Amino acid sequence: YAKRGKAQDAERILERLIEESEREWEQKNWNNENISRHVLKPTALSFNIVLQAWANSSDVDCGSRAQAVWDRMASLATEFDHDSLTPSKPCWSNLIIAWCKEASQTGAEGSFDKAAELMEEMRRHGYQPTSAQ
Repeated sequence: YAKRGKAQDAERILERLIEESEREWEQKNWNNENISRHVLKPTALSFNIVLQAWANSSDVDCGSRAQAVWDRMASLATEFDHDSLTPSKPCWSNLIIAWCKEASQTGAEGSFDKAAELMEEMRRHGYQPTSAQ
C-alpha cells in the first residue's frame, strides 16, 4: 500500500495492529516477556510504512493525515515509554515529504512552513536531511 500511495488502506491495517496490541497491553506491561508472542507490537517501522503511504498519496491533505499518524506514534511512545516507537530518519523524511506534497497541491503557505519547521526539528534530533535522488 505504501508504494502505491494507498494510505487509507495502510492506515487501517496499522490501526488494527494497534487495537490488537492495546488489548494485550491493557492486560500486561508492554515490556513484559509474557506478552503473547503472536501479538505484533507496532514500531516506528510500522508507522513509517503508513507515513510513506501518505507521502506517496495524491490526497490534498496528505501532510495533515501524515501528521495525525505521527502524532499517534508519539502518543503511544509516551504512553508506553518504549524506544521502538522513536521516529527514525525515514519517518521524519516521509512526514516532511507529505507536508511538501500537500503544500504543492494546495499552495498553502502553512504547509510549507510546517515542512521547514520539521526539518529544523529533525536536525535538533540529530538527523541531517539529505537531498532526494
